[in-house]
Amino acid sequence: MSRCLGFIAPGPPEHLTGHLVAGGPSATLDQLHDGFQEAILALTTAEQFHLSGLVRLADPGPRPLVLSDTRIAAGLSVRHMRALDTPARATTDIEDTPRVYLECDQQVREVARRLAVHQNTVRYRVHRFQELTGLDLHRTEDLVTAWWLLNRRRPRPTSST
Repeated sequence: MSRCLGFIAPGPPEHLTGHLVAGGPSATLDQLHDGFQEAILALTTAEQFHLSGLVRLADPGPRPLVLSDTRIAAGLSVRHMRALDTPARATTDIEDTPRVYLECDQQVREVARRLAVHQNTVRYRVHRFQELTGLDLHRTEDLVTAWWLLNRRRPRPTSST
């Protein structure tokens, strides 16, 4: 996290262009701790996913789940992502492309544009990812697992204090 400041306000800030503010729910004084914890999770999630503006915990959808349950993630990662971690895998393209593919709702043309590669390159990398991980992105459970694991593995923002 970069600089973080907590405060109590009567309402959310109005002008946030280029800034990130995490908001907790309205709460009574005895509930402030829970509201602050919710705002911290919203902030951590927003930083992980490079979001800006006013972010409340419900806003980033399932993204806060990416930050949870390290033990389950470790087991799934060993099972599916181990092949991506071998020293022979000098490039992260086979990992980054499927993450962008899922961010773009599986639209190959948009992924190719974003990554500045040919559409067939996108298709090859996604296919190779599926071969290496055993995750079939056409199966809902595998797609959700891949999304979760890929986003857990994305580089964390560096903190500048």
